[in-house]
Amino acid sequence: MQDVSHAGLTPGTHAPLFDILAAYHLAHPGVAITVVEDRSERLIDPVRSGTADLALIGVAGGPPDDLQSPIASECLVAATPPHHPLAVRRHTTL
Repeated sequence: MQDVSHAGLTPGTHAPLFDILAAYHLAHPGVAITVVEDRSERLIDPVRSGTADLALIGVAGGPPDDLQSPIASECLVAATPPHHPLAVRRHTTL
């Protein structure tokens, strides 16, 4: 049996990922998948050391140079009260 030692996920990872993992497991029943949930910064070291095969992480400003394979990009929305100065802006920077 080939074993994926663990795959790291950050809290709030989207539900479709679990459907993908289930489909992968059905297609490859000999591969054991262990999923670990933690903060992005704690998931990077196991990938670098080889104890984790992959980690799905969120990073501000892009992934570290030695770990990059972006698979998705999401829009971040600022919720503000109607009379807040940012409420009238279509775009802003952090």
